[in-house]
Amino acid sequence: MGCSNKDGKKGCTSRKDDLLDAVDNALDYWYPTRVWGEMRNEFGRGPSFEEVQDVAELLQENLGLATWAVQGGESDYCDFVYVLCIGRQPAIGMVRDLGVQSTVDIAEGSSDVCLRIAFSHLERMAAVQQVTISVSEGDGFLQVIEARRSGVYDAPLLKRFRKLVASLESLDFRHIDMGEVSHPPKEFETGSYVDALSDSPDIVNFLFFTQSAETTQTTFLPEPNT
Repeated sequence: MGCSNKDGKKGCTSRKDDLLDAVDNALDYWYPTRVWGEMRNEFGRGPSFEEVQDVAELLQENLGLATWAVQGGESDYCDFVYVLCIGRQPAIGMVRDLGVQSTVDIAEGSSDVCLRIAFSHLERMAAVQQVTISVSEGDGFLQVIEARRSGVYDAPLLKRFRKLVASLESLDFRHIDMGEVSHPPKEFETGSYVDALSDSPDIVNFLFFTQSAETTQTTFLPEPNT
């Protein structure tokens, strides 16, 4: 998502400069050696998972859409909130993440479209991306596939995305445009990232999560009532 302020370029540029300054300051502070994986050994200034859960509930009220919170993995520097934009409830992601698979019938070909918010542990920053979660059936199991994009692109999501960003900012989170952090930071070293993931880390990998912003994750679950 870029700035939609076509005529007021000064305001648009100022917001972008503020965002880039915040990102640069966070990188400089948390990576004094400028190497991925060599982070300061101290508590971050971002929200706890309990606060992220509270934020999920507030967003559900503000947006009128189903939400759920998920803790980040051991290699992530963030926790997540999913916002169901297209699909039925309980969402496929709720079946996967909240353990409600025995109470819902999801069939092969089902899919949901969500906005996934990453809340950094390091700073009060949040980055949003579009994800599609779909299902295929195996022999006694469900294959849940989450396809992530490095931003929000589909027109039906944009109005909800803008309202979501406004809600995040009202809760004192700085929204970081995913497009601005989906490239490697200048003059930083990759450390062990290349060995582990066979790629160079983007800014988002320094401040939020380890995996590429554009990736696909597959989870295998038992079929309901099996």
